[in-house]
Amino acid sequence: MLNQKRVIDPLYGSIPMPLWLVHVLDREEIRRMMFIRQLGLKAYIDFPGAIHTRYSHALGTMHVAGRIVDLLCQKATSKGHTNIAQCLKENKNTLMAAGFFHDIGHGPFSHVLDYPLKKFTEKSHEEIAADMIVTFKPELERFSIPVDFMTEIIRGIHEYNFICGIINGPLDADKLDYLLRDSYHVGLKYSFDVDIFINEYVVLGNDSNLSACELGLESNPGAIDTAEIYLLIWKSLYDIVYYAPWSRVAEKMLEKAILRACEEKTDFKEIFLKREKYAELTDSELLSELKTACDF
Repeated sequence: MLNQKRVIDPLYGSIPMPLWLVHVLDREEIRRMMFIRQLGLKAYIDFPGAIHTRYSHALGTMHVAGRIVDLLCQKATSKGHTNIAQCLKENKNTLMAAGFFHDIGHGPFSHVLDYPLKKFTEKSHEEIAADMIVTFKPELERFSIPVDFMTEIIRGIHEYNFICGIINGPLDADKLDYLLRDSYHVGLKYSFDVDIFINEYVVLGNDSNLSACELGLESNPGAIDTAEIYLLIWKSLYDIVYYAPWSRVAEKMLEKAILRACEEKTDFKEIFLKREKYAELTDSELLSELKTACDF
């Protein structure tokens, strides 16, 4: 499409914006992701370069998901697996939308809100994401994206495991993007070629039984070597970044402050209980609410 809207990304270069995304881009639930830092307090304490946002990660996951679908579709077609190829082709937009929306339910400061949300709303961020995504039904279904199907993919409960695995699995687009994006922004110069890795992806199983198919890797030394690099980077990021001690301490302090504010001030708890208020909650908004909630 000649005049298709594009954004420039530090990892992938030019990312085309699907029409369905352009039509919902100004929704509050999406705009808030631009003001939530992907690594939360780590950007303030341990890694000052980590200023990237949930929005940039959502775009990256969407883009990688689309590339995985295209590659798997080509492989299935070349092998004569017409049912797998057709299923992937028909669901490309839905999978890309699932990639973009998968973290929309996350609160400010990365995973700091996970426990308070579960305590006061009895919902995980995935369940909150499903509630928020339902409100996009009129816009998305105009572009033949079935919202119920999309939320099943995000939650990993759809009947086709190979479809779910592209967004929610050990080799999913979400992990590929955040490993690359987080390491890039914190300043760890890890070398990992996404194109080489996803080129090893394949749908394993019988073309006549899609429910039994899985997302896997080709059986060759190159796939094993690349998978080992992927796992090494994954482990290193958890050891060096995600479990960095000082920001972990700060995150537990912030969690405790949120729990205390919820217990002492009913109005504060409502920002989690009312969807329209939660849909506006960003990093700065949460800190602002905390300043007036108690004697902090």
